[in-house]
Amino acid sequence: MSSDRKAGTSVVLARPRVVAVLAAVFIVAMVTDAWFSPVVGWDLPDQWPRAGVLPRAVFLVIMTTGLAVQATAIVLVGRWPAITVTVMLGIYVVLVLVLNSPTWLESMNLPIAVAFFFLTMELRPVRAAMTFVAMVVVFAALQWFWVTRISGEPSTYRALWMFKVFVTFFPLIVVLGILGEVWGLLTRRASLARQEAETARRRSEAIEREHERRVIQAREHERERIAQELHDVAAQHLTGLLSLADAASSVAHADPSSAIGLIGEIRAEGHYAAASLYGALSDLRSHAIGDLVRTPDIRQLTDLVKYWQAHGMHVDMQKDGDLAGLPYVVSATAYRVVHEALSNAAKYAPGACVSVALVKDTRHLAVSVVNSPSTHTASETDEVIGLGWGLAGLRSRIDLLDGGFSARQSSNGGFCVSAELPLEQRETELEEQ
Repeated sequence: MSSDRKAGTSVVLARPRVVAVLAAVFIVAMVTDAWFSPVVGWDLPDQWPRAGVLPRAVFLVIMTTGLAVQATAIVLVGRWPAITVTVMLGIYVVLVLVLNSPTWLESMNLPIAVAFFFLTMELRPVRAAMTFVAMVVVFAALQWFWVTRISGEPSTYRALWMFKVFVTFFPLIVVLGILGEVWGLLTRRASLARQEAETARRRSEAIEREHERRVIQAREHERERIAQELHDVAAQHLTGLLSLADAASSVAHADPSSAIGLIGEIRAEGHYAAASLYGALSDLRSHAIGDLVRTPDIRQLTDLVKYWQAHGMHVDMQKDGDLAGLPYVVSATAYRVVHEALSNAAKYAPGACVSVALVKDTRHLAVSVVNSPSTHTASETDEVIGLGWGLAGLRSRIDLLDGGFSARQSSNGGFCVSAELPLEQRETELEEQ
């Protein structure tokens, strides 16, 4: 029996207190109805079935006990409706055969019909109809056997008796059976609706939890992006400031006017660096994911190269292949590679010539930044300021893309930073927690 059909008896009609009250009502009503005939015919021995076979007291005890047991069996209907119907019908058959008094036992029809009502709540229409036919056959066979073999009534009375049986019993069974099937159908539909509503509620809660998780994840990723942005801005502008300061210091004695001009550039660079840092830090105050600043990508490389050329770096950039329409994560990562490599070249190899190359084929974007050895002679007082985040961060980012990354010293004493970025990204599906 499926759970949705089992829920059919989980209604108020089948609650233990309700069926207990129903059993008590049945006992009182059935015993009162069954005792009416013995009380009226107490002094008429010819009115008593089994007269001379069973004493009247024994007859009444058997009849009352059978009625009480049948009525009490209704308490089982909530869990075992089929067993309840079988027990009630069996008690009726036994009492008819033992007491030879179906007329006095007509009140037993009602509990059987009520139990059949509960049974049809659990059954599909076809099985309910088959059960009804089986009950009809058993009941009709019992009544026919009684009227032809036990009662001793004349043959002219048999048809009248069977007609009376059908009129008093079968309409009651049919009506309650139909009501039970309809009630069960409505109950199952209501149960299904509750299950669907519960499923929808749980799905909605799961979607909400997944949304919150993705929002938190997006915020964490954005904080990481901002941290990387701060590093890149600081590395770029502080390196530029140090380069300008070194240049101003080197020409201060020989050409004071040039040194003053360089100091002006340092001042302008400082303002620009402060504005850039402010813009990056302002992102930390934003909680709306849609308002976050877009990370620079390969389209800003020309501006980046011009920036360093304006600060005295000899930069040459070559592009091979159509770089338009690249996946954004590839484009942004390529920009970061060039950005970090140029910043490192300015810090560690001032005065060096730098070559930037981007080559795109059908499956990969290759990025290469190579600088020659530094033309600046390092002194004991020279210090290189760095947090060590740049190359390690690039390597981690490129590993996530299943790309290749290399940062090594070149054969001519310079330095080479290269990356190979796949254009076809793996798609991973987030599972609901």
